[in-house]
Amino acid sequence: ALVIFAPDVQWWYNGLLYNAPLVYSEQTRYQRIDIIENQVFGKCLFLNSQLQLATRDESWYHEALVLPALLTHDDPRKILIVGGGDGGALREVCRFPSVEEITHCEMDPRVPQVVQELIPEVPQGAQSDSRLNLRIGDGRLFLRERARTLGDGARTFDVIIIDLPDPTDTLVANLYTDGFYRDVAANLAPDGILVTQATSPSEYPRAFLAIVDTMRHVFGRVFPYNEDIPSFGLWGYVMASAVYNPRSMPIRELKQRLRTAGIKPRHYHPARHRELFLFNREMSWLLSRTGRPISTSDHPVILYYMLMGLDYLGNRSIYFTQYIGASSLVLLLWIVSGFIGRRRRDPGPKEVDP
Repeated sequence: ALVIFAPDVQWWYNGLLYNAPLVYSEQTRYQRIDIIENQVFGKCLFLNSQLQLATRDESWYHEALVLPALLTHDDPRKILIVGGGDGGALREVCRFPSVEEITHCEMDPRVPQVVQELIPEVPQGAQSDSRLNLRIGDGRLFLRERARTLGDGARTFDVIIIDLPDPTDTLVANLYTDGFYRDVAANLAPDGILVTQATSPSEYPRAFLAIVDTMRHVFGRVFPYNEDIPSFGLWGYVMASAVYNPRSMPIRELKQRLRTAGIKPRHYHPARHRELFLFNREMSWLLSRTGRPISTSDHPVILYYMLMGLDYLGNRSIYFTQYIGASSLVLLLWIVSGFIGRRRRDPGPKEVDP
């Protein structure tokens, strides 16, 4: 009976986990794909229980990931996307008529297939663009093998976009290390731009800083920025370039480049471009500091920081102790109040007249 009803039990559990109707669920060779229907954010895509997008505001995330980099580059023709199987980043790249070639590396072939079938409003047909070269497989192996052929006529990329899930396991954490970024740098043009999603600077500040520090160790010049996305909260990105400075782009030039490309963003606005690179006082101070450990293949500290969660100083035990202390106090008050209430309700033994 357990074998027969196991799929139904898993489906019920997944729906309970997300507290929303489950539209689709599949365990692939690499991960679990879940799609739910949320009353506020619409259809939501989860990979291994991590939110990847919500249809109501996914354009906020993908425009912030793609547009600042492609608008900063003077002539983006050859683009590489690593990850981003949902097709949102690909859709934004395809909006630029100047782009001549798009290479998209995705590990799990089921992600673009499922999204195309159930959430087609995200890629909007970008997966059929004639400029697209879709490669199913390990993005890091692709970068390493391609780096060996660069001397045989292969061109480097003008812009490389990294749209990977958060590094919550060893496999993905290795794609946020100095070794991986060196593989990326080997395939990036001298005047190229790299941009990556970099998790939440408010929920995972040390992980965000680790990405910034590791990229700075490899590329030298980095430009962290952030955007407030309703379904995600505050979200971080990091751009790297030896030539371009996205923070100094004039608003007039950004507007002109959007007009030339015929692009009308849903959320991104040139007037807010420089504001993307502003952080609160505490994070700005942390970004100005150096000397923190970088994430390497031997010591992927970013994985530890992701598992540690909300803490700038690494004292997760403090939050746990506070939680336990508060819970214990509530429990104690509940016991005491119950005892007092019982004493009030119980008048005690009645006196009997002799």
